[in-house]
Amino acid sequence: MAVSSRRRNRGVRALAAVAVVAPLVGGPGNGDDAGPAITHVDRTVATYSSGSTIHYGDREIDVSPHQVLSFVRTDDGFVFVNQDSEVYFADGATVEKVGDGNGWWKLAADDTGSYVGWVEDDGGERPEFVVYDTSTRTDVLRTSEGTVSGIPGYDGPKAARLWDIDGDIAYVHDAEGATAWNLTDGTSERIASGVGTGWLFGVADGQIAHLQGDGSHRYVVVSEDPAADQPRVRLGWDPLGAELSPTGKHVVTIAWGTAQIAVTEMPSQRDVTPDDSGYADAGGLAPLQWVGDDVFYAVGTPRGGESADVVRCTISTSECRVVVESVGPSHAIQGPSGENSPIE
Repeated sequence: MAVSSRRRNRGVRALAAVAVVAPLVGGPGNGDDAGPAITHVDRTVATYSSGSTIHYGDREIDVSPHQVLSFVRTDDGFVFVNQDSEVYFADGATVEKVGDGNGWWKLAADDTGSYVGWVEDDGGERPEFVVYDTSTRTDVLRTSEGTVSGIPGYDGPKAARLWDIDGDIAYVHDAEGATAWNLTDGTSERIASGVGTGWLFGVADGQIAHLQGDGSHRYVVVSEDPAADQPRVRLGWDPLGAELSPTGKHVVTIAWGTAQIAVTEMPSQRDVTPDDSGYADAGGLAPLQWVGDDVFYAVGTPRGGESADVVRCTISTSECRVVVESVGPSHAIQGPSGENSPIE
């Protein structure tokens, strides 16, 4: 599998699948008061979590007694990690356990499709990379290849991390560096050797956003070539890193020197940040999710306020408008990024 050939192939699911048998979990979000099951997730509506509730447009999906420590969307519902490091799938009507031992609380999913991935480290000999299909409720990849005995799926030079899924390719960090797994035929390719767990920010439509540093500065490089050093954008030291739009045309970062949100068009490296001046005094906006290459949702506390708003930002008009007012304190809100990092 050549790097340049990584494109989306949604129709093929050729790996042998092993069903994960798990009980349904009762609770307010899964009992008599549960709503109808979601048949297809609309990725254009604002989606975020707070405590035990996943907010999906006008709908509130209660998954208590679980706390949502991180979550992602697939076409079929929502996958989250709870306070016990267990992985669950929720579709608005049921909550089903699909994985154990995700101690780093990180998940990965593409902007379309049914795949979700994580590192499972449940006390076995070696951590496993897992990719699960929420449409068939089966594993499409489960392997410990490249992981090291006694090294958990946390930070460290040999730690296991499932970074991202782009179409039918899963990008992982193993004991030797960065590897791309082809989910259709089970083959893998080394794309970078000796890099750390913070090297990859994400992949979108074949565009790889990776870290480049010179000791005193950090940059995000966006290219199909994992060895490229251009085009690049300088990063601040905020843990957000960088988030790509669905085709990799735009990247959202925290700007160097201002600590405010920045949107850059790649590869021109042109600043196309929408006007967020109404939120700048309270720490600025933090991205929730991309809708398309021109639109994204973000969260921010307005000037003089104590509760955060959800806003919809359009790059072409340079405008951000409020879509949900006062959703709660910003530190309690999380976007569907798969990261255990409440908005600050």
